[in-house]
Amino acid sequence: MIQITTWTPTGALTLLPTVDFSGLAALGDVPAIVRWMDDGWHAFSLKESRIVEVAWDEDAAQWAPYRGPLAGSPD
Repeated sequence: MIQITTWTPTGALTLLPTVDFSGLAALGDVPAIVRWMDDGWHAFSLKESRIVEVAWDEDAAQWAPYRGPLAGSPD
């Protein structure tokens, strides 16, 4: 399911045709929900009662584990 709200930027919608959704079926035990976050498209699912989150990496053209907004921070 792709969640689009009034807060989804128009530019984000133009990225959707470039996103490969085929790998999301194996993300978790339930179908993934895809939604726009501040930094891009994210997919969420549940696997063994835990939340699994991946983010679309535009440059690599693939889903990558999301490590949080501070993942690149030196702290």
